[in-house]
Amino acid sequence: MKRKSLKSMAMLLTLGLLIGGPLAVMFPKTSAAAGMITVNLTETQEAFKNPFKGFRPTRFMNDTKFPSHEYGTVFKHYIKYTDLENASSDSVQKIMDWSNAAWEGIESQNKKVIPRVLIVYPNEGEFWPLGFLVVTWLHVGQQIY
Repeated sequence: MKRKSLKSMAMLLTLGLLIGGPLAVMFPKTSAAAGMITVNLTETQEAFKNPFKGFRPTRFMNDTKFPSHEYGTVFKHYIKYTDLENASSDSVQKIMDWSNAAWEGIESQNKKVIPRVLIVYPNEGEFWPLGFLVVTWLHVGQQIY
């Protein structure tokens, strides 16, 4: 049930971004802003230049910059969860600071980012924030004793 409500919330937020218009987002318990933050989206006649037709170049977790592509302007970026939040005391400001540093200057290169935040990434590690109950994953064929 919880998964279904998260999926519904994600769909509503996506719909709000696609429709445009004013989008108001509430950030409780933040030091960056108290109360309501309103973002007014503006319509543009420009289309995203994406000749890859849905296939996007990737910036992996330990990469320091986006790959150079002549035609690609939409990129996936894999991000460790702990880079954005590692303790319950972390605020929205930590996410904003990290984003501004990691994506500095991409506007001038006309690049768009699709963030992919990971907690578990095979062969790379697990990035659980402090205080979370860490789940041990079972693999196909693994037995419980």
